[in-house]
Amino acid sequence: MSDIRRAKKFIALYGELKQRKGLFSSHLEDIASVLLPRRSGFAQFELHGERLQDEIFDNTGQQAARGLANTIGNILRPERFFGIRAEDDALNEDEEALLWMSAVEEKLFRAFENPRSRFKQSLAEADLDLVTFGTASVFIGERADLRGLNFNTLHLKDVFFVTNSDGRVDGLIRRWMPTARQAGQFFGEKAAKVVKKALKQDKPSAEKFEHIHVVMPRGEKGIGLSQRHPYSSVWLEVSEAEILTEGGFEEFPFAVPRWDTTSGEDWGRGPGQIALPDANMLQAMDESLLTAAQKAAEPPILAPDDGTFNAANTFAGGISYYDSELARALGRVPIGPMETGARVDVGIEMLRDRQDRVEAAFFKDVLNLPTEGPEMTATEIIQRKEEFIRIMGGAFGRLESEYTAPVVERSFNIMLRAGAFNPIPEILLGRDVRFEFESPIKKVRLQAQAVAAQAWRNDLIETSQVSPEVLDNFDPDAYAKFQHQAAAVPVELVRTEDAVAQIRQQRAEQQQAQQEAEEAMQLAAGGKDAAKAVKDLAGAAQG
Repeated sequence: MSDIRRAKKFIALYGELKQRKGLFSSHLEDIASVLLPRRSGFAQFELHGERLQDEIFDNTGQQAARGLANTIGNILRPERFFGIRAEDDALNEDEEALLWMSAVEEKLFRAFENPRSRFKQSLAEADLDLVTFGTASVFIGERADLRGLNFNTLHLKDVFFVTNSDGRVDGLIRRWMPTARQAGQFFGEKAAKVVKKALKQDKPSAEKFEHIHVVMPRGEKGIGLSQRHPYSSVWLEVSEAEILTEGGFEEFPFAVPRWDTTSGEDWGRGPGQIALPDANMLQAMDESLLTAAQKAAEPPILAPDDGTFNAANTFAGGISYYDSELARALGRVPIGPMETGARVDVGIEMLRDRQDRVEAAFFKDVLNLPTEGPEMTATEIIQRKEEFIRIMGGAFGRLESEYTAPVVERSFNIMLRAGAFNPIPEILLGRDVRFEFESPIKKVRLQAQAVAAQAWRNDLIETSQVSPEVLDNFDPDAYAKFQHQAAAVPVELVRTEDAVAQIRQQRAEQQQAQQEAEEAMQLAAGGKDAAKAVKDLAGAAQG
């Protein structure tokens, strides 16, 4: 298939995806206009530097979205948010394998902490997109100098993706609108003909050229993608249907987390959709309340048309002249404020109720739910944590598989291919490893079970005062392992089963040796006593 025909197929797919996203783009624009104005531009052209907050009277929704995004980031990515284990559990007891996996974890964490990777900044942007729009898109790749990781959160207005039969996003088209200068810097000699022509002009131009980046699984029917990588990567210029560069990826290089999905839809839906009606109502209510408050602070003036000599001067220090004869006839000054009867206090109560609804849409009431305290019983702690699991469990389960896992696994593979890790121990060669993430749901569930286990152990100890045999039901080793897992104690602080067995064997040998020594001493003491008795008997006989 010729390059021009392939390019036209790419552009046709691009057009189909844009059309499918059309109605959703309008909806995302509505959400952005109220909850995240700086991410607007889905359904209309936007000028850089344009004022985006002029129509915002109440920012409760923006603050609630940012609060949830920060919380999601802290829950999904605590200081040590994943660990590496071998698929074969027997290998997880091998000291050499454990040390290698621990070193790999440390290097991955250092790579994420490197400011040049933009890990924290990019994923913070993605968290905010996720809770506001229900979808986010993060590119995971290498820096241009190939000396570290690179993360970049894409604006959703420029992203178009496709899902596979499992409902997972496995293909993505990104739109890029560079100037001729930017395109020339990025593509160099491979830049499009129209770009090169623009660069030859005497005057620099701000004209932009539409480019698309297509990443699809290899061998897609009718597309004719490269067979050299599991995922093909193609850049092309749209107006001339010109393919510029081709390459590939060993893994799908994007993480596309979705808060929740609806059957038949590719795009996610999130708290922002739920909060939108109340957030829109807040803008209208706040505007009306501001107007009412302004009228209460500076009410309209009432004056008869023949009772003043000029318009009332309501500014500070202003003097207004009125007809004294009319004032005597009325028994009052003819100029006075208009009483509108407006109840600003009622409006404030309604406003606060609506603000509470918006905050509830972003789970503020759930995330602020106390899970422990000095006056809470163990049962209350378990109930609170189980309530958290019930409400938030579904969302976090999806985010782990569509967000945390792709970010960590792709980063691991990039660094492994680059030789960033120590040589793999022989015992792990050809073996699979898995990542275990600090899932908030798993963590809370384990903590609840740990509290229950501790209460059960205490009950057994108390009962053993009456019936000591009840402790036969308790396995101290299993209890210690479970509490270690629930408390997320670093693996370096916990002895392996082999090390524990060796210590216990040494202790048993020492105890046996001590017992034998005591028995020998007792035998020796017994021998001395027998000799003394014989001697005494012999003396008595002689006497």
